[in-house]
Amino acid sequence: MAVNFNTVLYPVKDIDQAKATFTSLFGVEPHVDSPYYVGYSIDGSEIGLVPGGHDQGMTGPEALFDVMDIAVTQRP
Repeated sequence: MAVNFNTVLYPVKDIDQAKATFTSLFGVEPHVDSPYYVGYSIDGSEIGLVPGGHDQGMTGPEALFDVMDIAVTQRP
């Protein structure tokens, strides 16, 4: 069974600085721009910036995996 990740979330401390950096890197504006989440849609993947993510326990980027059936999916 295929396991893919299409979402990566990055905890950020300075949302304005992170947004400027990611916008420059991707060459596009975010499609979601709110105080609690900034999201970019890049080639079918979601790249998200999470202000305060460190306070929520995020220690670095987190990939979210898409699976067809979580009950039968084994960890790679």
